[in-house]
Amino acid sequence: MTHREGGVISWELTAEKAIFPPGNKEIILTSPGLKINNKPEIILTSKKGVYEVEDGNVTLSKPVEMTMEEKKFVTDSLKWNSKDDSVTTEDDITFSGKNFLIKGTGLTARIKQEQVRIFNNVEAFFYR
Repeated sequence: MTHREGGVISWELTAEKAIFPPGNKEIILTSPGLKINNKPEIILTSKKGVYEVEDGNVTLSKPVEMTMEEKKFVTDSLKWNSKDDSVTTEDDITFSGKNFLIKGTGLTARIKQEQVRIFNNVEAFFYR
């Protein structure tokens, strides 16, 4: 599934398997992948997920991995809101890159604004 804004693909959702339960309100996904066409490009993967048809939101679960450039983000569950391009979780998170490691609990990130807020138990390690 692809979503276009102004003739440009803004995000793409793929899955190994998709189940369409009666009611057409959600699609249950196995091994979903979500590619957000941003700069840098963001790739979200997980074992399971649910696509909410009316809102266009995606909820991913156990484990969720997000990669962008050489950075990696890992958590147990994550909700992506397609309308405001944000991701949220209340679970423990680990965000790592070549020169840093950040851990915490709970997160809100606004993709286009490149704003990230970790709510609790934040630990940050920076390497040279």
